Amino acid sequence: MLIYIPHSKVFNTRKEAKEYLGGTNKYNRALKQGKIFNITNANIAHNGTIYYSHKENQ
Repeated sequence: MLIYIPHSKVFNTRKEAKEYLGGTNKYNRALKQGKIFNITNANIAHNGTIYYSHKENQ
C-alpha cells in the first residue's frame, strides 16, 4: 500500500500511483521528495507505532 501525502490518496499498487501521478518520472520524483510512503500490512496503532503479533526470543 502506498500513501501520497499531499493529496492524502491511498493506492494499493505502485502502478495505480504511477497512473495517478502521470508516469514513472513523476512517481520517482515524489518518492525521492518523501511525498510517497510505503505501508506494510503490519498492525499499526493509532499513534503510528508498529506492533508485531509474533514474539521474538521466546
